[in-house]
Amino acid sequence: DCAREVLAQALDREVDLADCMREALRAGLVVESGAERLRFAHALVRDALLEELTPIGNTRRALHARIAGALENAHAGVADGIAELARHACEAAPLFDAERAAELARRAGLHAAQFHDHEGAAGWYERALAMRELAGAIDAGMDAELHLGLAAARSRAVGLERARPLYRRARELAESAGREDLAARAALGFADRPDAGGAGHLDVVSVLEAALRRGLASESVLRTRLLSRLAAELRYVDRARAEALLEEALRAARGLGDAAALAQTLGDSTFVRFS
Repeated sequence: DCAREVLAQALDREVDLADCMREALRAGLVVESGAERLRFAHALVRDALLEELTPIGNTRRALHARIAGALENAHAGVADGIAELARHACEAAPLFDAERAAELARRAGLHAAQFHDHEGAAGWYERALAMRELAGAIDAGMDAELHLGLAAARSRAVGLERARPLYRRARELAESAGREDLAARAALGFADRPDAGGAGHLDVVSVLEAALRRGLASESVLRTRLLSRLAAELRYVDRARAEALLEEALRAARGLGDAAALAQTLGDSTFVRFS
């Protein structure tokens, strides 16, 4: 689906767009999908034309780059078009700036996650990381953020256990960048759900305790959430400490004015008190 305006901007030579579109409509290759918008009649038509008319390599990348430029002009600041723009930008790299493509892919991942398309979000975060590698970008903090997004998407799509290696990698990157906030978020992701096996998860306990030892402000939201989740994880192995940590977390959460932190702490309290 594409606006005629974008098609006109993406052309690299003078052609009669209106005449070409009339011919394509008569042939049944495209159909109108709204005022000033067209789409291919079928995905097979699109794929066949792409393979036949645009050989793989720089010729195709140049086409993707022109389309990405046209989409940027047409949809500047519009979130709904970010996935289409990011796809063309990534396909065009390195003719399209790879770091810029990585940022567009990151935004597409955020957008997909907001609409609970977790598999789609994971794919975008992977493309963002690939684009940063292509660009030779070195920023452990940004790579940690992308790994956090990828881990969260993977956790919701295929399960927490399969996402935990990504949370570990995110924590390593965050620590190397000196980003205590990201390291804490990685620990919370790693410990996303309290263990229900009746013995506690020692790896989770270790990760949470390590995050608490790293210089977070005493009353920060992240520290409160770490205390709360550690309390829930310790309920089977050290009941007295679990209850003490929970009381500390509840006091802090009630004073923070952060609804999400209070909700998590109250949720964790049910594990400590009723299991």
